[in-house]
Parts: sequence; structure tokens; C-alpha cells
Amino acid sequence: MVEARRFTSIYTALTAIYMRAFDNRCLSSERAAMKSITLIAPVLLAASLTIVSLATAHPTPPQPAPHGDLGPGREDDHGPGPGPNLQLTEAQQDKLFALRHAAAPARRARDKTIERAQDGLRDLADSGRFDDAKAAALAQTLGQAIAAEELDHAREQAQFLALLTPEQRAKMQEQKSQRGPGPRP
Repeated sequence: MVEARRFTSIYTALTAIYMRAFDNRCLSSERAAMKSITLIAPVLLAASLTIVSLATAHPTPPQPAPHGDLGPGREDDHGPGPGPNLQLTEAQQDKLFALRHAAAPARRARDKTIERAQDGLRDLADSGRFDDAKAAALAQTLGQAIAAEELDHAREQAQFLALLTPEQRAKMQEQKSQRGPGPRP
């Protein structure tokens, strides 16, 4: 929006200068026209540089949501967790923290395994010497790590739900049904 206003104001100024120069050429001698052209050249250069810089400017990438602002029933990279409306007691929060903390080392090791397997497959594909046996081994490792990740997620989710009161579970189920079907975030 700001760029459009800048372009409009630059375009208007350039048009006024050009029209003045055109009028001078029509009404006066060659000398007046040359004077106008020498005045227009720096303005045109500055305007073109401004337009180019606006056209090549990159917008600011969207910033991630602050920790804890994930919405109702959403999960973050630390495993299952409540939406902001569940209102966990301090004891429940402590147990949830302990649950997440206990799972962190295994999650980190699994994430590194997944990353190494993906990198290995990518490197193998890009190398020009594709080896089916190596690719199959890397794919197997990747699949096992992803399966372990899903199993751990289901286990952590069950442990989290066990911490909740029946009212909190009902509220969480209601929030989940409002989101509708689809993959988990």
C-alpha cells in the first residue's frame, strides 16, 4: 500500500515535469527544451532507482506465534498440551511439565535420526550414483523413526488425558469437535 502511494506520487511528479518540458519544447526554442531535458534526467534516474528498489524489496516474513499462543487444543513441538481454555491446576501443569521434560531426550534423538535419514536420501539422490540398497536402508530408518514418533505422540497424549478431570476432558473434546476433522497440527 505504501509502495503504491509512493509510485503514484512519483508518477504524478514525473508526468508534471514531462508535460512542462513538452510545453516548453512546443512554445519556446530548442534551448528551453534542452534545459528541461537536463532537469528531467536526474529526476527520472532517481524515480527509476526508487521503483526498482521497491520492486525488489522483500516483505518481512511472518513471525511465529509466541510460545503458549497456539489456540484451543493445539499442540506445539513439546508434545501434547492444553488449549488456553482448559485452565489446568498448578499440580496438573507440573505433571504436564514433567511428562514433556521426560520425553524431550528421546524426541531430540528421534528428530536427529529423521533429519540424518532425510539428508542421506537427498544426498544419495543428488550424487549421481544412486544405490538402491543404501536408499532402502535410509528409508527404513526414516520410517522407523517416524513410526516411533507417532507411537510416542499417542502415548504422551494418553498420559496427558489421564491428568485431566472429566470436565476438562469434555471441554477438550468440545474444542476438538469445533476444529473439525483433519490432521493434527
